[in-house]
Amino acid sequence: MTSRIHLSALGIETESERYAYRDDGFVEDVVGHMQKVHKEFKQDACPIILFEGPYAGMTWPIIDTSPKLLVTCYVHEKDPARELFTRGHEETHVLHRIGQMELLLERLRKKGFDVDLSRYMEPSGNPTLDAEAKEVLADIGGFYGALAHCGLRQILESNGNCVLPAFQILSRARRDGR
Repeated sequence: MTSRIHLSALGIETESERYAYRDDGFVEDVVGHMQKVHKEFKQDACPIILFEGPYAGMTWPIIDTSPKLLVTCYVHEKDPARELFTRGHEETHVLHRIGQMELLLERLRKKGFDVDLSRYMEPSGNPTLDAEAKEVLADIGGFYGALAHCGLRQILESNGNCVLPAFQILSRARRDGR
């Protein structure tokens, strides 16, 4: 069965036979919400906390469903650029998981960014990255999600140095050199 996947912050709509997607939207507590999602699907394992919190958003796979379900959620932010960044970041995790990162790369090229992510991709086109590299990749999508609202530098300032690697990749890839 083919599932439609609508990633509103990235402006991407696609399909997947292996995955379905559920955007749970804004929640009070990201980790607490994902624990409830796990109970909903009678999953034994709770989300593994990979990075020090607090979490602004999270994407988590529910693997015991057919198709596999990807669930995202996020918290409201005072800064709209930061909020759009977080949503774009989480939706990029979805693209990565379903093996369709080329859709984001196409949109980045249309915005004037010739991003080369070949070092993050296997020859088959499926990214295999460590957790930190996945976050940098998702941060690139976060920047894309917020670009309609503000510029790269403002996004960097509202998110801090943790997104600096993605900022540097996009700055180098910018065709107009700004």
